[in-house]
Amino acid sequence: MALRPLPKVPHIVAQEHLCHVGQGCPVAFDANHYSVPTRRARPRRLGGIRATKTQVSLHSTGPDATNGLTLPAVHPRAVGHGAEIVDETHWNGLPTGAGRRVTTGDTPPSPHRGQPLGSAGRTTTKTC
Repeated sequence: MALRPLPKVPHIVAQEHLCHVGQGCPVAFDANHYSVPTRRARPRRLGGIRATKTQVSLHSTGPDATNGLTLPAVHPRAVGHGAEIVDETHWNGLPTGAGRRVTTGDTPPSPHRGQPLGSAGRTTTKTC
């Protein structure tokens, strides 16, 4: 009985963990960051990770309201530490930054609440 043949389909060994989605929609696992679609992720939302030797699957804890899916992302598993695995399509729908006001630093910022810059009410000192 103990010496029966092995099954034809190999058993998949996987790690499973709960995780929180980060502010920029990355999920941290095994000292690496994996992207999640921004339209389906909310910061600090609880999710699940299923990691095999070659792939990392990110699952949401509840079905998506639009299509009922619970698997928002699948990535190849990173080798080593400190890698950021990003699928560029996950950023679809985010603002590009075009048309935003930017400053070049040539002119000083305007004072707040009618106070001139450097007034006594706005100075701070930092001691070590």
